[in-house]
Amino acid sequence: MLVAQTGEISVGGRKCVVVEGRHVTVFNVGHSFLCLDSLCHHMGGPIGAEGDIEMIGESFILKCPWHQYEVEMSSGKGLTRNMFGASLSEDVKQRTHHTRIDEQGNVWVAL
Repeated sequence: MLVAQTGEISVGGRKCVVVEGRHVTVFNVGHSFLCLDSLCHHMGGPIGAEGDIEMIGESFILKCPWHQYEVEMSSGKGLTRNMFGASLSEDVKQRTHHTRIDEQGNVWVAL
């Protein structure tokens, strides 16, 4: 589904949209467009609209504002660990979606 033009989402920006009834957020990070579910997999927090984006190493990380859950944006992998180092989101991922940019600069998302 067509969700935006590349110029609509500045570097570091985001756009929340509904695709086939699913609330997703499209991000422009490092001149790449990534798409994740808008609500955090942990407890439904507004990770898409309000989550902070950080770069750790070569990965972009999205942090939920409610409980500080961290998600690696390209894979959806949860990175948050408890005080003993055990993963708090083992085998649970934030759902990611395929994005494509066409020759006209249209941003497409497929669920």
